[in-house]
Amino acid sequence: MYDYRYITRFIYLNLRMEKFVEKKKLFYGWWVVIGCMILMASIGPISIPLTTMYLIPITEEFEISRSAFLIINTLMQALGILFAPILSKAMGKGSVKKFQIFGVIGFVLTYFMNSFAPNIWFLYITGMFQGLFFFMTGAIPANMLISKWFVTKRGLATSLGFAGFGIGGFVMSPILSFLLEDFGWRMTYRIVAMIVLAVALPAAIFLIKDTPQEKNLLPLGFRKGITQTSKTSVTDEDEVQLPVSAKQALKKNYFRLLLFGMFLSAFVGAGSSTHFAPALGEFHSPGHTASVLSLFSITGVIGKLLMGWLLDKVGITKSIIFGGTCFVFCMFFLIQSQTLAMAYLMAIAFGLGSGLGTVIPPVLFARVFKPSEFPAVFGYSSSAVQVGLATGALTVAFLYDIYSSYRLAWFIFLGLALLQLAALLFGWLGAKKQIDLEVSFARKNVLLTTENE
Repeated sequence: MYDYRYITRFIYLNLRMEKFVEKKKLFYGWWVVIGCMILMASIGPISIPLTTMYLIPITEEFEISRSAFLIINTLMQALGILFAPILSKAMGKGSVKKFQIFGVIGFVLTYFMNSFAPNIWFLYITGMFQGLFFFMTGAIPANMLISKWFVTKRGLATSLGFAGFGIGGFVMSPILSFLLEDFGWRMTYRIVAMIVLAVALPAAIFLIKDTPQEKNLLPLGFRKGITQTSKTSVTDEDEVQLPVSAKQALKKNYFRLLLFGMFLSAFVGAGSSTHFAPALGEFHSPGHTASVLSLFSITGVIGKLLMGWLLDKVGITKSIIFGGTCFVFCMFFLIQSQTLAMAYLMAIAFGLGSGLGTVIPPVLFARVFKPSEFPAVFGYSSSAVQVGLATGALTVAFLYDIYSSYRLAWFIFLGLALLQLAALLFGWLGAKKQIDLEVSFARKNVLLTTENE
C-alpha cells in the first residue's frame, strides 16, 4: 500500500516555503528557479523520455508496433510546433504563473485519463492535450521567467532549472519500473498523476513569481545606464544585443543556422534517448539497463550545471564546442553499446552534453536579441526543437521496424551530431560578427558626436 503521508508532508513544506523565503536574504529569483526545477522534474521526464517504459506492456496489450506507440510522442510535439510561438507571445504579455498552474492541472487530468484507454487511438487524443499542457509548464515558461529575473548568472540559473529534468528522470525511472512491474501500466498512470499533482502544483502556486517587481526587486545584475558601445569588439560576457526583430531574424542566415542546429539537437537527443531502454535491453539485463538509465539521468543534471558554469565562465563559443563534442562521443559509444562499459560511457557523454540543446539556446538568444523580441524568437526556436523531438524518436522506430536493429540509426546519428555542432557553432559566430559590427558602428557615431561637440 502506497504511503500518502510523504505527499502530505511535501505539500506542507511547500506551504511553509514562502514564509521561509521572506525571512532569508537569498535573492528571490533563485526560488523561482527552484520552482521551475520542481516542475521540470515532476512533468518533463514522464512526458517524453520515460514514455518508452510503457512501450512493451501497451504494445503487447493492444498488439501494435513500436512505431505506432511512439506516434504519441509525435502528436505531443506536433502541438508544440503549432503552439510554441503562440504560447511564447501569450506568456510574454500575460502571467507565466497562471499558465503554469493551468498546465499542471491539465497535465495531471490527461495523464490520469490514460489509464482508461481502450485502444491506442485514445492515447493519441490524450497525448495531444498532454503535450499542450506540458509546454505550459516546461522549457518555454522557465526561460521566460529566468530572462526576467536574471541579467547576470543567467547560465547558472538556466542550468539549475533544466537540471530538474535529469533529477526527475533519475528519481522517476526506478519508481516507474517498480510500479509497472507490481501494479501494471493502468494503475501506474493513476499513481504517477497523483504524485505530479502533489509535487508540481504547490511549487507553481507558492514559489513562482512573474517578475522581480512583485517582490520589489530588480533583476539580478541589472545596472541602469551602463553602455558598452565604447568597445571595439564583443566578448561572450557583454550584454550587447542586435536591433533585429523576430521576423527580421528569420531572414538572417545565422538565425537559420541556429534553428537548424537546435532542430538537430532535439532530433538526435530525443531520437536516441527515447530508445535507450529498449536498445540497451536487447544486450543487457533489466538491472544493468536501469543502472545505465539512472547514470544517464544523474549525469544529465551534472552536465546542465556544468554547461551553465561554462557559459558564465568561458562563454558561448567554447560551451558549444564542449557540448557538441560530447554528443559526437555519445553516438560513437552508442554504436558499441552492446558492451556494458561502452553503454556506461555513452550515458556519461550524453549527460555531459545534454546542456547543448537546453541550457545554451535561451542564454544565446538572450545575448543576441533584445528582451522585447525574446518571447517571439524563443517561440520560433521552440518550434524547431519540437519538430526535432517529434520526428527523431519516430525515425528511429521506423528504422528499427524495417531492419530489426538500432545500429543503422546510430551511425546516421553520429553524422548528424557532427552536423549539429557545425550548425550551432557557425550560427553563433555569425550572430557574434553582426554584434561586433553593430558595436563598431555605434562607437563611430559616439566619436563623431564627440568631435562635433
